[in-house]
Amino acid sequence: MTGIRAPGARVDVDEARSRQQYLKAAGAIWVVYDEGLSRLPVVCTRCQARAGLTLQADAEAGSVRVICSDRHTTHDHRLTIAGVQEAIALGRAPGSEDIEITGATA
Repeated sequence: MTGIRAPGARVDVDEARSRQQYLKAAGAIWVVYDEGLSRLPVVCTRCQARAGLTLQADAEAGSVRVICSDRHTTHDHRLTIAGVQEAIALGRAPGSEDIEITGATA
């Protein structure tokens, strides 16, 4: 019964944080292909914002959410949890300018 909680059960904050990781950029987030030869920006599909985005990688849900400064939450099929986690592991400082993430391959 992993992942199922009884109604009113207390949520372990550390456990929740380990499943959800965040990456915030002051500049643009770029999806990189072909070993850096191609770069495409991540964009909020509701307001077209390209800067100041936050990525939320939720391993339990198996998804990556794109959150803009207007708090729109969208998805980008080119992003993978592994790609976002790799960018986080590279030690990007919070509020870094532009960030590059390896795109999903078909």
